[in-house]
Amino acid sequence: MVGALKGSLRLMQGKKAEKFLEKNLPKENIGEHVEGMVACKGVIEGKAWIISAQSDIKKKMENMTKGAVLVVNQTRPYLMPAVYKASAIVTDEGGITSHAAIVAREFNIPCIVGTRIATKTFKDGDKILVDAEKGITKKI
Repeated sequence: MVGALKGSLRLMQGKKAEKFLEKNLPKENIGEHVEGMVACKGVIEGKAWIISAQSDIKKKMENMTKGAVLVVNQTRPYLMPAVYKASAIVTDEGGITSHAAIVAREFNIPCIVGTRIATKTFKDGDKILVDAEKGITKKI
């Protein structure tokens, strides 16, 4: 099945690919925890700091407290001011070679990527545990 999915994705782009993935990938239930891929090991407790495309990104980065857990769809170079303050990074998207994974390893901070739902599961200020040994982030 996975081979067929990969072959099909090579032929699709944009909206067509998004619809295909939406139809064929399992849906996750939003609960108290999310699972993803460990990009840099470590265990951290901290307050979630959500930065989304809908937020005033510059203001969110300025107001972020040092030691907060950065929870984002994905990191990009313009989010580096937030990364510098973060005690850990959790992303919805990405893999082991994503921007978030690389900068987390450079700064040696715990990082879990590819959760798909972290920005929907957690809210600003939630106290969360990032267990980047097991690939789990949960409310505590």
